[in-house]
Amino acid sequence: MTVEIAITNGKEAVVVADSRVSTDRNYRQSDSVNKIGDVKGEKFDGIITGAGDGNLVWRIISSTSAKQKPSLDDLLTDIQQDIIAFASAYEERMLTVVTKDIEIRTMLIPEDQRQNYKSTEMQRMLTELSQRRANSDVHNTGILVVAYDNDSQRIRMHSVSYYNHLELYTHHVENGSGKDAAGLYLMAKLQGVDAKKLPVDDLLFFAVNAYTQATMNQGVGGTPKMCIITKEGTRMLPRETTVALVNLSGAYFAEADGISQEAARAYTAGLYNLGKREDTQETIAQALQMTPEALTSLGSVII
Repeated sequence: MTVEIAITNGKEAVVVADSRVSTDRNYRQSDSVNKIGDVKGEKFDGIITGAGDGNLVWRIISSTSAKQKPSLDDLLTDIQQDIIAFASAYEERMLTVVTKDIEIRTMLIPEDQRQNYKSTEMQRMLTELSQRRANSDVHNTGILVVAYDNDSQRIRMHSVSYYNHLELYTHHVENGSGKDAAGLYLMAKLQGVDAKKLPVDDLLFFAVNAYTQATMNQGVGGTPKMCIITKEGTRMLPRETTVALVNLSGAYFAEADGISQEAARAYTAGLYNLGKREDTQETIAQALQMTPEALTSLGSVII
């Protein structure tokens, strides 16, 4: 599993996603998958990400990024239909394999007992398939779409799955196995805060810290991807910036000397506006007693 975090002030949004996926509970995982794809249309611009079955998540992200829909609602309906089609094909394959197995075993049963045996086994199979559906990564895959909608002139966030698609009206959303730790952090830190008044760099500060907390959960890993969504469009942050932000967040939680909340928020703002302040990385690296190269490298040790 994985983690995806979105936080918005209503007009702008920040999305952070890790890069870990698995194709099945028993298969190997990958830590190098870009799980943030673009979604664009005549009246909207944003991103799509997801957690669950790696094959399904990647298929939905890839196919959706190539689509052009007149409205965000049309796109969401199309995404759910794609999920249902994928899941139905998955169920059909399971049904074919199990039915064939029953047919083979039935041949070993005395002829006068075959019909009763086959009926009993088919009923048992249907019960097992229902249980598999409830526990299946495919059926429990969750897709998150965050976009600026020109018609409503605001950020809209939607959760799409096999069962439904819902618009989410909270100011932050967490998805994947790391959602508990990320959600607890954001609920605690944003208690009583008017999210509509938070600037983009503060949204980024809270989103990165929520991601850092989520890494304590099993299944979260790889180099994160971060993007900013505004009415002007979607901006993906460079890898060096995202790594520097993660290292800064780690130093903040480790209570490193000189990294108070005020300092961490100021440094986050500097990294967000890196094009305007070229000395930001050197300043932060000096404060953390690191080289600028180490600041932008994963696995750096902050003392």
